[in-house]
Amino acid sequence: MKKNTLFFGVLPAFLMLNACNNAEKKDEGKNDTVVVVTDTVATTVPGNAATFDPSSLPVATADLGEYPYFALPDWVSDDTGYGYDKKSDFGKLEIYTKDGFIPVEGKVFIKGYQMTNGGQRADWDEYRFVKSFSKHFESLGATKLFEGEVPDDAIEGLNKANNRDNYYYEFGTSSHDNLVTYGVQKDNKPIYFAISSNSAGGAIYVIEAEPFQQTIGIIKADKIEKDLAESGKSILYINFDTDKATLKTEGKDAINEIAKVLQKNKDLKLDVNGYTDNVGDADHNLQLSKDRANAVVASLIQGGIDKTRLAAKGFGANDFIADNSTEAGKEQNRRVELVKK
Repeated sequence: MKKNTLFFGVLPAFLMLNACNNAEKKDEGKNDTVVVVTDTVATTVPGNAATFDPSSLPVATADLGEYPYFALPDWVSDDTGYGYDKKSDFGKLEIYTKDGFIPVEGKVFIKGYQMTNGGQRADWDEYRFVKSFSKHFESLGATKLFEGEVPDDAIEGLNKANNRDNYYYEFGTSSHDNLVTYGVQKDNKPIYFAISSNSAGGAIYVIEAEPFQQTIGIIKADKIEKDLAESGKSILYINFDTDKATLKTEGKDAINEIAKVLQKNKDLKLDVNGYTDNVGDADHNLQLSKDRANAVVASLIQGGIDKTRLAAKGFGANDFIADNSTEAGKEQNRRVELVKK
């Protein structure tokens, strides 16, 4: 399955509308966004900074303090209703540099902001917001990687790299907002900051590069057998190649455990149901879940299990069992369920 991908820059619709309204008012007066950040990026595509080296980032020259490494001044309010706030121990952001996008995986923080004055909403000052956070990140020793608008051809290149006509970003599909990105190292760990803004509001993004830690293991035959006996269902997390139905070595180990149960219980018949998280196209996910369920069944048959005892079904992102807005939840939703007939 594809991991969740965030692209810096697009503010939610209500902020965009406010920006348009502000512009209209001004006109009236004048009558007129387990693997760590990869040390090298595997795929070279248009708009992708394939040669970017995270080890080239400067080492922090000041004490960064606690993650996310900034505190709000009293003139900034986080009570915005920003629709894409996110805190996750593991996620992915596409960081834009002057040479293109670089994919970064790790600990993610996203928050939208407005201005406040004595607890009351104040007029938005984009220049002050960007200037203040830029100076703060620079004071930590971070180097500026990009400032400006992300070119459309770079976004198009990222779309093509992900085999999508309109690649799904968590908060938009393109951006003409102002973007400033920074990078720094702390304890040999790359940390990236981004400031996204327009005339209505702004947002800050932080990602601290960390390796993926697998928390899901193989369920053994005795546990599968117990689950089927007690509830008629056993939930497994079988490893496949990303966005494919090809079993990894650990996935084959899980199949062996299922086979042990079927070999022990000769009358047992199973529905093998595949599920995905909700990232990406629904039709694609549905087909992927079917293909993976069929791959499990095919592997069991190849191992000597009678095909009449097995049926493969795919349900895509339907019937999720965990929160799809978190990486941990998505991980749980990417599953195979064995259902006793």
